[in-house]
Amino acid sequence: MSSRSELYNGTFALGFAYNFFMALNFTNNAIYPLYVKEMGGSAETVGWFMGMAALSAVISRPLIGLMIDRIGVKPVLLLGSLLITLPSLGYWALLDQGLNEWVWVIRLLHGFGFGAHFSAFFTLAAQVAPTNRRNEAIAMFGFSGLMANIVGPFAGETVYDTYGLPAFFLLVTIFGLVGVLVIAFLKLKPAEGPRSTPTLRGALTLLRARNLILVYLLGLLLSICFSSGQFFLAPLARDRGIASFGLYFTGYAIAGMTVRFIGRKWGDRFGVRRIMIPAFVLYGSGMATIFFSYSTLMLFMAGLLSGSAHALAFPAVNALGYSRAPREYSGSVIALLTGMMDVGSVIAAFGFGQLAEVYGYTIIFPIAAIAGLTASGLSLISVLRNPELVQTAAKS
Repeated sequence: MSSRSELYNGTFALGFAYNFFMALNFTNNAIYPLYVKEMGGSAETVGWFMGMAALSAVISRPLIGLMIDRIGVKPVLLLGSLLITLPSLGYWALLDQGLNEWVWVIRLLHGFGFGAHFSAFFTLAAQVAPTNRRNEAIAMFGFSGLMANIVGPFAGETVYDTYGLPAFFLLVTIFGLVGVLVIAFLKLKPAEGPRSTPTLRGALTLLRARNLILVYLLGLLLSICFSSGQFFLAPLARDRGIASFGLYFTGYAIAGMTVRFIGRKWGDRFGVRRIMIPAFVLYGSGMATIFFSYSTLMLFMAGLLSGSAHALAFPAVNALGYSRAPREYSGSVIALLTGMMDVGSVIAAFGFGQLAEVYGYTIIFPIAAIAGLTASGLSLISVLRNPELVQTAAKS
């Protein structure tokens, strides 16, 4: 059997379709700040609301990773997708009660769902890939999420502006329920060979593993760049009077899909550390462009830069983490890595929300640009200090 058929098969098709519908749901996370503001929340409250989901995902990550390693990815995908989908109905049911305590409980469950979905989905992509095509597999499994960015935020913004929050929450619920139905058909072969039983203590020791510290840090910085646009672009655009901010995500998706398809093999061929150097420069440029944006066209251009960056950086970071993971803890490492990405989201949500309360939303994006350039510099230093690891990563 060719390596192509080992990757692009029925499992890939189901995973691709599942993530597309789930991404139609969660790319509309960008609308939630408008929900908070409509409920009377301030910029600080926006930060708290967006950050609570990320904080929940961070705290639950060790448990999620252990669940993946012990019971497999499918049950965790089902649980995660349900907890991403059903909270929207909860927000809808509580619209006339404002941001009461039940809304915050639901937001915590929502965050657990995000953590479970992302950890299990990218573990699935890495597990089913031929060893020498792991970066390509993660890139192409995630391609479906970029496709959803073209229509998801635009559809959500249109429905919200035209019909209001109730219709918006029902729309994203439908997207999620279709994803749940699709993943129910997933069938996976049991792991081959003897395996030790993973423990929570063993998983937590991987937080201190020297060969993973750089990967975790790159994941955190990547998330700061990504989350800044997700959390704060909508209120910034509204404050500046820019219409159709969703076109940022459209540009993001168009560039991301194009670069990811063309460059899907670059990480496996040249080494994922090398790929991350220009990728994070592009992310810094995208965040800087948002800072200077006072028109829809400029936001679209910022989306093109950021989407190109994410297309290369995200699969490279995940592939590097998986290649360094002990076999019995592969799910735990991906969970911890995506958890570090959620730490970046927490920093962006809470920290940037506080800054925006005092200085306005504009200050957020120069800081995010610095985060991207810092990640590029760390990748460059890693390549220069350990060139042999570049070749190892490319072959692993």
